[in-house]
Amino acid sequence: MKNTRLSNQPSLPRWWMRESFLLGSAAIILFSLLSVCTYNPLDPTFFHFSPLHRFPINWGGLFGAQLAAVLVSLAGSSAIGFLLLMLGAVCGAIIGYPLGAMRISGLCALLMLAPLICARFGLEALGTIPGGVMGLWGEQT
Repeated sequence: MKNTRLSNQPSLPRWWMRESFLLGSAAIILFSLLSVCTYNPLDPTFFHFSPLHRFPINWGGLFGAQLAAVLVSLAGSSAIGFLLLMLGAVCGAIIGYPLGAMRISGLCALLMLAPLICARFGLEALGTIPGGVMGLWGEQT
């Protein structure tokens, strides 16, 4: 016997699920951007701890300080550009701008080259190693 109770429930429209996912992604990216912009190397993270700075200065709190430390360690100053490009792509998808395969592959190539460009030209906006670990790896090869 078929259960009619489940089949009669209205399901969420596809556009609503898509918009919810995109708005949630935009909120996460904005939080990450805020955390990276307020990054302080003296914040207590997995990479650094000092009894003088027990509470993070980062506007994202302890989680924001951890997230910013990881992003800055990996990508250096280009973490800001990475997050801005991701935010632009999500906002473009929200307003319905078509992202083709060529645009997505170009965006991915630009995101991978950004730490190398920062390391090569010494662009350091956050007062750390330009390009982070990815930039150092690219400079050595």
